[in-house]
Amino acid sequence: FRDMGHKLLAHVAHVPHPGVFILRGGDGELRMLRNELEVAEHLRKVHGFKVVDPLKMQVPDIVAACAGARVVMGVEGSQLVHGVNVLQPGGVVFTLQPPNRFVSYYKFLTDRDGQHFAFVVGSPEGEGFTISIDEVERTLDMLPG
Repeated sequence: FRDMGHKLLAHVAHVPHPGVFILRGGDGELRMLRNELEVAEHLRKVHGFKVVDPLKMQVPDIVAACAGARVVMGVEGSQLVHGVNVLQPGGVVFTLQPPNRFVSYYKFLTDRDGQHFAFVVGSPEGEGFTISIDEVERTLDMLPG
């Protein structure tokens, strides 16, 4: 797994940066974060996160955006693996969890790779859920380094 990450990183210039927010949108198994764009934009403006939309970007651009991220954040799901593949030891996977689903797959990966795991559980809203930006901020404040 780590070798695959190093191979990906060999193809892009990368420098450390605060983080990346990987959009989930409405593709795949439905986990609709109703305020996903609001959370992503807040993190971009306040913390300098890069926002990645894997449905609209080419793989080299996704890898380049994720490379060097200290935090990989987004709705729990397979789209996060774009950032996890190149996340360095000491980095953080930060999942936004739907209130009706909790999967700890990324926790196993972070434990294995010397990384950290954080999460915030959302509040139900209609067929989806919302995430409190204040709770995201409080959780970011607890992260190491």
